[in-house]
Amino acid sequence: MPKYNILVVDDEKNILKVLSMTLRGNGYDVDTAQSSEEGIEKFSKGKHDLVITDLKLSGKSGLDLLGYVKSREPDIPVVMITAFGTIENAVAAMQKGAFNYLTKPVNPDELLTVVREAIEKYELKRENISLKSELKQKYTFSSIIGKSAAMQEVFDTIRMVSKTQSNILIVGESGTGKELVARAVHYDSDRAAAPFVTIDCAAIPSEIMESELFGHEKGAFTGAH
Repeated sequence: MPKYNILVVDDEKNILKVLSMTLRGNGYDVDTAQSSEEGIEKFSKGKHDLVITDLKLSGKSGLDLLGYVKSREPDIPVVMITAFGTIENAVAAMQKGAFNYLTKPVNPDELLTVVREAIEKYELKRENISLKSELKQKYTFSSIIGKSAAMQEVFDTIRMVSKTQSNILIVGESGTGKELVARAVHYDSDRAAAPFVTIDCAAIPSEIMESELFGHEKGAFTGAH
């Protein structure tokens, strides 16, 4: 299990101590700060996977720290803790991107549950970003071999059409790399973050394929409505 580093910010020493002991006792590394300003400084200099902060702090508030974290690392979850558990405070925190909102006195089991959920969501985001980056790198132009003038023309065409919203028909003999070109177009486009879906056209009856691509009139074939 990887070690996760959590930044905990609270201006009450006893609460800070209890939170830190609870988290360290469950295998987390913990940095602590007693003000929003100190929290911002430690966050800017360190590497953290989660931030837990009191909402009401001396000086700048926990919302200021939340805003700073989200402006620098928007995917890092932030959990707010406060004795002032009003709906207004909760809404303000959520609107600024807080992952969750807990009230004092914090139940240790509830704290650990929220921490696990926050880190799991963060890990999923990181894995998703990493996977998309790998796919984009795998299917960019570097995956297509060719230095001839004809291939350079193909690359130029890919760059041109990938910036459009038009439907694209790629033709060529079997084994010439049509799918590689299709993937390169996709991952070079504004739609690169969306899934690339392949369909085996040979496995679909021709009349249904025509219907899917071009539409159909009612009664044109069995089941056409």
